Amino acid sequence: MHLGNCAHRDIKPENFRVHQGKVCITDFGTILKFIDDESKDFFLVDSQQAFVGTQLYASINAHSYRTLCMRDDLESLGYTILSIYCDNKAFWFNSASNDNNYFKNAKNDFINSSKCDPRLQGI
Repeated sequence: MHLGNCAHRDIKPENFRVHQGKVCITDFGTILKFIDDESKDFFLVDSQQAFVGTQLYASINAHSYRTLCMRDDLESLGYTILSIYCDNKAFWFNSASNDNNYFKNAKNDFINSSKCDPRLQGI
């Protein structure tokens, strides 16, 4: 997908399947091309009108309503792996909040902190 200059924009555990021993990604409804095929230039759109993705797994750029690219897919993949590895014990996974800023700030705090949430210790 990234080799095709596209971003998925909704990486989450529910969008992965195992088929014939291979991990496959599904749900291409939010895919976006981010590099022009002819010029090889990045599309220079810096904002989007609405939130795209799933709040629990979305990148900080998604929470900031910025146009997403493969970097954001990789960040979302990191949150996906964290949720599986830590059995959804990262502090934002247990929030009942629907506030976009809550998730953005929680992820910023997690990334910028030198210590993990105490609930993650021992995992």
